[in-house]
Amino acid sequence: MTGGLLSCILNHEAALETHSEETMQTPIRIQDIRTLFRAREIVSRLAVEGLDSAIEAARLELVAMKGRRQYLQEILPTTVAHAVPNATETFVVECKGRQRFHLQGGTMPLLWRLRQLELRHGTQAVKIIHRNGCGQREYWL
Repeated sequence: MTGGLLSCILNHEAALETHSEETMQTPIRIQDIRTLFRAREIVSRLAVEGLDSAIEAARLELVAMKGRRQYLQEILPTTVAHAVPNATETFVVECKGRQRFHLQGGTMPLLWRLRQLELRHGTQAVKIIHRNGCGQREYWL
C-alpha cells in the first residue's frame, strides 16, 4: 500500500474522529490497522477501484438516503455543526473544484451557513478547516 493511500485513509478517519495535524504524525496504532481492514472491506463491498472511489460511492449512497443536510449534520461533530463562526473561531470551507470560502462572523450556525453556501454557489463542500485560538482541525465531508 502506498504512503499516499495510507495518508488518504487516515485523513478520512479524521472525519469520524477529530484529529489535529499533530495527531496525524503519531506512530501507527492497532486502531489504525483495524481502520485499514475496515476500509478494504468497504472498498470490496462497493465494488469500486480504490479508496477515493469507495468514499465517493458511500457518500453518494448516504446523501441519497438521508439528504445532504442530514448527512452533514451526522458527519460533523455536533459542536462544530452548531458552532457560530466569530472573530476567534473561523472556518474555511473547501469545495469541489478547489474553491475555498472563509466563514467568520454572523449569527447562523456553521451547518446552516454551509448549506447556504453550497446552494448559492452550486458546489459541494468536501472539507471544513476549523481554526480557533488553540490551533486547527480538519473535518472531511
